[in-house]
This record gives sequence, structure tokens and C-alpha cells, in this order.
Amino acid sequence: MERDSILALLRENPIFKNLTLSHLTQFLDSCQKKHFNPGDYLIHEGEIGKHFFILLDGKIAFTKKNPENQQELPIFTLSEMQLIGEMSWLDEEPRSVSARALTSVEVLQVDYADMDNLIKKIPEFYSIFRYITKNLSLNLRKANDIVVKTMIKHLAEYKIRNMMGVFSGYAIIMLSFYSFLLYGLNSFFHSVSSTTFIGVPIGIFFLISFIIFVKCTNMPWRFFGITTDGWKKAMFEGIVFTIPIILFLPIFKLILIATVPSYQSRMLFEPYTDLNLLNLDNGHIKITWMISVMLYIFISVPLQELIVRGGCQSPLQEFLVSKYKNIIAIVISNLIFETQHLIISFRYALLALIPGFYFGWLYSRHHTLIGVILAHILLGFFGTWVIGF
Repeated sequence: MERDSILALLRENPIFKNLTLSHLTQFLDSCQKKHFNPGDYLIHEGEIGKHFFILLDGKIAFTKKNPENQQELPIFTLSEMQLIGEMSWLDEEPRSVSARALTSVEVLQVDYADMDNLIKKIPEFYSIFRYITKNLSLNLRKANDIVVKTMIKHLAEYKIRNMMGVFSGYAIIMLSFYSFLLYGLNSFFHSVSSTTFIGVPIGIFFLISFIIFVKCTNMPWRFFGITTDGWKKAMFEGIVFTIPIILFLPIFKLILIATVPSYQSRMLFEPYTDLNLLNLDNGHIKITWMISVMLYIFISVPLQELIVRGGCQSPLQEFLVSKYKNIIAIVISNLIFETQHLIISFRYALLALIPGFYFGWLYSRHHTLIGVILAHILLGFFGTWVIGF
């Protein structure tokens, strides 16, 4: 690069804006023009600095060694008309980073001693020192912001790790407890008039466990879907998306009646399928049916969705890092929770798994329990208490 071209670049640089052409000429006379090939180091971390550089052409990468394995980690890159190595001129400390040429590089090398002499002789050159310190101050402010953001990020990651540990313990304890409970209730199940009367106490137990789990995680309630944010759209979609499924259920039941031997003697609409009719007259059947429906709508469904969506799906969506994390969270949370329906039958648990995926998808769209609870009530009521599977 020719001398006139270098002078023109210097005049355009804000570092030298307070210097006249005569000053710039004197400055250029005190510099040495240097060339570096790709891969060459301009400065090395830890060395004592004796000069800084002004990058005229090319690109420089700054790196810092990992103290554990001495591996060089990239920090940032610089392009034309930037300073390299000026920190050691200011604080007289060893280099804090290394600088390596990424391309062919041309620089002006400025010795610290020559720069000090220029400032002593010509006060105007003090503006360079002033500009560098001002720029460092701005960079320090930016660094402070980065540190704060990094601390916030690390705190969030710590919360997630803490919640992951709590969630793992919670899931293991609940699954173990439910396995014992399932075995113990197997004989009792056939003596009650409705499975809802068993499901509600179990759900209440899980609710208490869920509240303890939430308190241990220190996460806000909205993280678990307990929020009214976006409730209108969630309710709208919960109704609109569920209606076609409800309309399909009678067709599906007819297909089962026509193809599955155990269904061939069944009727299309069987509202009392979930009730044990052995010891009940017609009047008690209707009362039991109404009580079971009320428990299902106001207790059983909200409890189920709170536990499976809020307690299982929400943490899994946060823990997992795959691009398919929502799908994986939906599948895992439903597989875990559908074990509750094994107390009724394997067939019932398998059938309940399909709408469970749908409810999980609805929840992942809005992250509020309102819409998915409404959809579950509509679909569950019609499938269980009207058609009867």
C-alpha cells in the first residue's frame, strides 16, 4: 500500500480526527510498515508488549488459551483500521490475548517508546491516547452488560438443572408408588361402581405431590401451564379442533363393532360403560352416572392435565435440546401418565393414549392448561360417558 493511500486511510480514521496532515505525516514517519501471511502471529498471549499495530488491510483473529488444556479459543475478529496490542501500552502488563492473521495482512507497527515521545513533543497526539481510553471504557461497559447477561443465563441453567433433578426424583417416586398402588387396587377395582371414584383420590394424591414438586423447583406457576395468557385462543382451538374428533368417534365405534369380536354385541351409545352395574338399580345408576360425570369434569380432568401437561410435559420441553423436543416431551409424558388407565384395562389405556397425544399437541401450542382441559372434557365426556368405549 502506497504512502498516500495510508495517509488517506489515517485521515478517515476517527482515532486521528484531531490531527492535521502535518501531524499525520510525522506519525507515519515514526511507524514501520509490516506484512504478515495467513497463520502468522502478530502478538502472543503472555508476552511483554513493545508496540501496537494499526491494521491497514486483511483480517485478524484474537484467541485466548484455555488454562486447563492450553487450547486456543477464538474470541473475536478485527478488520481494517483497528488497533491491535494497544492494551499493553496503556497498562504496561503482558499481552492478555494472541492475534493471528486470517488473511494476508498489512499493518503499521507503532513502538510504545516512539508514541510516548510524540505525545511529549506534540500535545495534539494526546488525542490518540484519549480516544483509545474512551473506546476501552465503552468496551468495558459492553463487557459488563455481557457479564450480567451471562450470569442471568447461568442462573437460568442452574434452575433448569435443579428442576431436572427434582423432576427425576419426583417421577421415579411417583411411578414406584403407583406401581405398588396399582397392584393393591386391582382387586378393589371390581367392587366399586365407577373407576372415577378410584381415579379422583389417586389424582388428589398426585396433586399434593405435584404442588410439593413445584415448590421445590422454585419455578413460577405459569411455567407449568397455570396461566390465563392466551386463554381465548386456547379455548377457541380447544373447541374447534376437538369437534371433528368427536364427530369421528361414532364412526370409529361402528368400525370396532364390525371388526372386533369383543365389540360385536355392543351398542353404539353406551353411557354406563364405565359403571359397574352388578349391584345398582336404574335409579342409582343414573345418580352414580351424574356424580361420576361431575367428578370427571371438575376434578379428574383438571387434575390429570395439571399433572401430565404441567408436571411432566412442561419440564421435559425445557430439559430436552432436540429440535423434536416438543414431540418427544408429548410422547414421554403420555406414556408415563397412561399407566394410570391400566387399572381399568390395557385396551382402555391404549385408546386413551391416542387423544393424549392430541392434548399434548394442544398444550404445546399455547402453554396454558385452559384450552387443553376444555378439549379433554369435551372429548372424554363424549367418548366415555356418551358413546362408551
